[in-house]
Amino acid sequence: MTRTPFFWFLIYVHTGFGVAALAASVAAVRTRRGSAAHRRAGWWFVQAVAGLFVTTALMASIRYTFFLFVIGYAAWYASHQAWLPVAGRDERPYLAGALARLVQHDLAIALGVSLMLATLAMLVQRELPITPYGLGLGVAFVWGSVLAGLGGLARTGRLGRLPRRAHHAIHTSVAATATWSEFAADVTVHFVPPTAVWVIAWILPAVAAAWLLHRRVDLPACVAACLRTGPAPASPWPVTPVSHP
Repeated sequence: MTRTPFFWFLIYVHTGFGVAALAASVAAVRTRRGSAAHRRAGWWFVQAVAGLFVTTALMASIRYTFFLFVIGYAAWYASHQAWLPVAGRDERPYLAGALARLVQHDLAIALGVSLMLATLAMLVQRELPITPYGLGLGVAFVWGSVLAGLGGLARTGRLGRLPRRAHHAIHTSVAATATWSEFAADVTVHFVPPTAVWVIAWILPAVAAAWLLHRRVDLPACVAACLRTGPAPASPWPVTPVSHP
């Protein structure tokens, strides 16, 4: 594992973005949904996660950890998709065009499937620089499935059948879980054994997020809406003009 001065610089910048993302997510939860304060916190969360992804991609290229890169993309992709339905015309996210959105979905599918295949390959070749063996394989496979699934449903327009609230909640949950899990992993790796890191940082946050998401939206109805046959709407969310945070 290469630890150059540039890598340490990236860690400091990455940590700064991470603290900002965590603070923004807490602020969003503590404010009334739809309020100006809630939207402002969400906007800052999306920007902070974008910074996290850029620094994560650079660190993953130095450390060559594919799982780290995919998690960074999952957090950015989900946060970006969560903001799209609620963004006003004067605060459209970067890469909000039709072609850019399709590329984002395609990358989600490609990266998710690649991570799933890579974890299966590690069952034969443990030395592949993908993710630590053991619980790491299961967690990586699940995250690959989630990312590929979201990308595939969005690419085919099936996510457009969901109510805007459900669409926003699902993507926000995925983005927040990826962000908090990566932060928890970076912290707990210095204090507890590797197996405990995977339980504390990756499994427990995902279970908690799934439980909270289940309380907010009707997940069985969402699954049924995505799986039913028939054409899906091309643009299901009206754009409401609001002032920039």
